Amino acid sequence: MQRASTVDLRELEAALTERRIVGQSFLAADRPTIADIACFPYVALAPDGSVSLAPYPSIRLWMRAIRMLPGFIEMPGIHRLHELKPEPVSPDMRETV
Repeated sequence: MQRASTVDLRELEAALTERRIVGQSFLAADRPTIADIACFPYVALAPDGSVSLAPYPSIRLWMRAIRMLPGFIEMPGIHRLHELKPEPVSPDMRETV
């Protein structure tokens, strides 16, 4: 199961990186949509399944963007560990972050 999770996270990372290249922070539009709301808790809980989010800078930036939304309320059980690390910057995105 962890292997499947890693494959899914790699695909999500690639999609979010492509979105960042065109200057967008969210999954399906230039604003948060139900896609972001639906995916966020599953991704945020990945560390509970021993799946680190450290190798995925675009995912961590997306999670920060979700958390910065007005009215965002943290779901009980979601860890904030990634927020303790420096802000993630992928090498090809240093100019746009």
